[in-house]
Amino acid sequence: MSERRGFFGFLKGLCKSAQVESKSLDTKPVREAEESAVLTIDIDPAIEPYCMEKLQEIMELCGYDVQVKLYRQSGDKIFIDLAATEDLGRLIGRDGFHLEAIQTLMRAFVFKQFNQSFKIILDAGGYRRRRRNSLRSKVMEAAKKVVDSGESITLDPMNSAERRMVHVLFEGNKEIDSLSSGDGAKRHVILAKKS
Repeated sequence: MSERRGFFGFLKGLCKSAQVESKSLDTKPVREAEESAVLTIDIDPAIEPYCMEKLQEIMELCGYDVQVKLYRQSGDKIFIDLAATEDLGRLIGRDGFHLEAIQTLMRAFVFKQFNQSFKIILDAGGYRRRRRNSLRSKVMEAAKKVVDSGESITLDPMNSAERRMVHVLFEGNKEIDSLSSGDGAKRHVILAKKS
């Protein structure tokens, strides 16, 4: 690939090809909370191959050498792994920004094609699992500081899924309260000791 068009340089060509118009704290395990919130909907069987083909097309237009693998379907979610041999960091982007952008595009393409809305969760090289574990560790350390000091702690900005994970961690917790604050990309979670 001699010409690099940047990450979003593919949109014009893609739109044409797709014909798209312009301390141990009392916490509830994240996995249990996610499983209890699973909805059961019927996903059109044509959506999975469509997602695989469209993602492969996006990856080729971006200049990535990846293998697209559907690895799980659960309720209203389809989980897809992008296995890259190189440029993994560029594919993921800072704080997962590129993965989020590609997910948003895929949801729009699927809704346009099938008039059905559900979540497409992309991962690359186990990034999401590592990020979730790292974030959980940081949040638990911050929560311990809140309990020990009694002072609120403002966490770094997070996307909506990460904020939700933090709120679920402290659902029913007798010591810690979590609330979201801020706007847009600066939206964050504040951990406070309950009165």
